[in-house]
Amino acid sequence: MLIRFAICIALLGLAGCSYQIDPQSPQPPAPFMAYADRVPGKWLLVIDAGAVTARPAIAEPRCDRFDYSMDFSKTFAQMAASTFEKVADDIRVADHPPARAEVSSGGYTGVIVLRVTEFHPRMKVEGVLDPTADADAEIAGTIVVTKDGKHLADANETGKGAGTHDAGVICGGAADAMSDASNLALQDLIRKFAERFANSHDVRYSVPGFTPQ
Repeated sequence: MLIRFAICIALLGLAGCSYQIDPQSPQPPAPFMAYADRVPGKWLLVIDAGAVTARPAIAEPRCDRFDYSMDFSKTFAQMAASTFEKVADDIRVADHPPARAEVSSGGYTGVIVLRVTEFHPRMKVEGVLDPTADADAEIAGTIVVTKDGKHLADANETGKGAGTHDAGVICGGAADAMSDASNLALQDLIRKFAERFANSHDVRYSVPGFTPQ
């Protein structure tokens, strides 16, 4: 099951139940590339996904007694690394912004920094006997690509996703819908980040001796 019960003391009373909304190990997106070749060079990828956490609330009385929590930060980082490996020849992941000396000694062409700034999952549950859970999620962030202290790309992007499930007797389907929506939003944002990098004229022409095809 995608959703684990953390604490559930009332099956039909709809009280005191908590859900940890788990990611579904989604496939990395397939970014569009306007060039035939991947971006050459050895790039350092820094991912700040600490903001991909939330405790979304449901306003409708059908499922509002449940406590939902989610942390997709690891999923975001793994998906981002796998996606950028599709568009660059050599991607190395770092857990901190490097000093310029570290970039030089490591032989890196440049540095890519992805930062999540906002994450907003939302839920709506309608119906009483056969309630339907409709979720949507929006995630925003920035991508900054630098080489020798110069900005080659710098952009804000937003990803969106939606999911629908039967809410279920104890609202487990609401958590599934929120998981689907959040995963799609993550995929959408990461795809946009990768396309910004892969299709940037400045990024590609920054590599000495390389002519983009």
